[in-house]
Amino acid sequence: MPAGASVATGTGTNSITVNFSASAASGNITVTGNNSCGNGIASPALPVTIFNMPAAAGAITGADLVCAGTNNVSYSVGAIANAVTYAWTIPAGASITSGANTNQIVVSFSPVPGLGVFTVKGANICGNGQVSPDFNVTMVASQGAPVVTASGSLLTSSTATGNQWYYEGTGAIPGATSQTYTATITGWYWTVVMGVGCPTLESNHVYVLFDGQEELYKLNFNVYPVPNDGRFNAVMKSANVDRISILVIDMTGAKIFGRDDIPVNGQVEQEIDIRPAKAGLYSVVFLGKDHSVVRKVLVK
Repeated sequence: MPAGASVATGTGTNSITVNFSASAASGNITVTGNNSCGNGIASPALPVTIFNMPAAAGAITGADLVCAGTNNVSYSVGAIANAVTYAWTIPAGASITSGANTNQIVVSFSPVPGLGVFTVKGANICGNGQVSPDFNVTMVASQGAPVVTASGSLLTSSTATGNQWYYEGTGAIPGATSQTYTATITGWYWTVVMGVGCPTLESNHVYVLFDGQEELYKLNFNVYPVPNDGRFNAVMKSANVDRISILVIDMTGAKIFGRDDIPVNGQVEQEIDIRPAKAGLYSVVFLGKDHSVVRKVLVK
């Protein structure tokens, strides 16, 4: 008998039943005939392979946001100990196009948007192992570019899922993937909606202003006349050579005027004309290399 195996019934006969303990190992079974003259020649060995129950499945990896109707999307799970095959469940309407019964599959999705769940478990002749945690997938319809609106520092995307927020100074903001994002410093913000099989869609860029941030070193700024009809002058003063950009931002956070790289040495005036402009309070932003200054302009 292999190690860990023992005869349960039929000892001394040509037919036996065998018990395999939990610690049994693969090995050979042989038999010899016996009488009063002694033992005969042993039979050829019968190899016996011992299987254990499959271990619990780990977490599934893959895209959790895809465009409905996308093909050839890969999902996988780490190798499961003692598993001979892998039993997958996939979202309704989806199909496994390759890798069935393995730990890595390729899936084609239904063209119908919705939510779905992936699970997997290992299997062998002993049975099934513990199933993996649910892996939830959102299947979205192809859509237009998102639109970002601002209410103070709170930014909102018109698209509910798949957002990745960006800031001009650092690029993608880690962990900022919700429909809304609260800005913390002055600058340009936008969102990009991403999903496997979807086009990468970038929103409009919104400028968020925070009054009271440090002003440009040794520069003085002003705008006049205030109020005005949408035409006014921006005044910049500096004792040193510098280069300044000017933006005009409306009440929604959208840029309606911009001029870059204005050389400043001494006093410089820049005429700004945003006519026809709706009545309201506008922000004039002076941007240098490391700092910004905001001045308000009332248009009547």
